[in-house]
Amino acid sequence: MNDRSSIIWREDMKKSILALVLLAVACIVFTGCDTTEPEIKGVRDTVEVQCGTDFNLEQYLSDTLEIVDVTDEGTKKYKLNELEYTIKCDETVYDEDTGKVNTDHFGSYDVELMVKDESGNKTKKTFKLNLEALIIEKGFYTYQNEFDDEFSILGYCSYKNTSKDFIKITNIEFNYYDKEGVSMGTCNSPDLAPEYLDNGTEGYAMDMFTGWNMVLTDKDDVTKMKVKINYQMADPEADTTLDVGDMNMLYSYDYNVSGFAAETVVTNPYGKAVVNYDLIAGMYDKDGKLIGVMDLSDSGTIPANGKAKAITVWGPDPTTRPDLTKSVKGAACVCSFEGE
Repeated sequence: MNDRSSIIWREDMKKSILALVLLAVACIVFTGCDTTEPEIKGVRDTVEVQCGTDFNLEQYLSDTLEIVDVTDEGTKKYKLNELEYTIKCDETVYDEDTGKVNTDHFGSYDVELMVKDESGNKTKKTFKLNLEALIIEKGFYTYQNEFDDEFSILGYCSYKNTSKDFIKITNIEFNYYDKEGVSMGTCNSPDLAPEYLDNGTEGYAMDMFTGWNMVLTDKDDVTKMKVKINYQMADPEADTTLDVGDMNMLYSYDYNVSGFAAETVVTNPYGKAVVNYDLIAGMYDKDGKLIGVMDLSDSGTIPANGKAKAITVWGPDPTTRPDLTKSVKGAACVCSFEGE
């Protein structure tokens, strides 16, 4: 290397070192050389949203989460809108310009949230956005039998399709727990109607089977119940729902212990006779709260495109819940058609 080349090399080295020093100074002055990723807190692994409701994902995250950033100056806390961020989700349901979610259809979607702090450090959080088609109201009633000292339990629920999808109920499971959270019993085959649900259609399910196999020594043995309903997309041509008219409450029905029942007219809209069907009726108090359910006392044939009278009865012996009932609504579906 000649003298001129050596001088140029040394000058270049000086410039490089000076640039590095200036960069380090700038880093310290402006960012404190913060290289720690911020932490996103407050977002669950799954966000549940009811179909048919207004939901803005961006606003939800802004209101819910907190971003914690550990810097050389100490720990700082931010809301989402105070930092740079991006939200990625299926464009068929999420509008990135407005943050709004299309809740017309049920489904599960992956969401990725990226946040960048003031030092340029990035972090990501992924979670599920579940759009639920069914809104469920549930309850149970523990009662002492009239003719012995034993207790029984009636589990029940209503379910309503709030999505614009036509769906089929594939399974309903009732689970009962004591005050310690220990399982007391399970039923995965309750009576239910209807099986198929269009938008706005409501149905009911009831479980008296678990009570027959559960040993209860006190009315407070069961303190909690969970209901899980599985469903899937279905073909409207497969529908088996029957039309149920207004239900008239009866207080002196002779064929059950409580004497409480409700009668109605069930219409068969199909071009073939119904041999067997289910009818479940929900009981509501003065505030419109579901407080019990009744099932069909006897299932008979309904002619093609015809009608038939039907009666649902209150199964438990006591009349505590019937005495509180101010209205009854029913739902029905075909179990079998003629020739099946």
